Amino acid sequence: FPPCGQAGVRAAMLSLGDLVRDWHRGAQAVARGDWGCALRLFSGIPEPPARMSFNVGCVHLLAGDPEAALQVSQGAASRAPQDW
Repeated sequence: FPPCGQAGVRAAMLSLGDLVRDWHRGAQAVARGDWGCALRLFSGIPEPPARMSFNVGCVHLLAGDPEAALQVSQGAASRAPQDW
């Protein structure tokens, strides 16, 4: 699969290895400042843990979308308040 492929389309059939690989590719996209690619890859991870969702919120903020960042971060905090 290409680094910024259709992650969300194939989410239902991802193995744990695929999930880890997509997350790693997303982290690499963040490191190079490719926010769109990172968000596409991260969005393909079904039911991410709250801390992972918080990180996605940070990418939205870096991408210049504070409303999406707030929405994702608040959702993450409400799902697992003990983590904060």
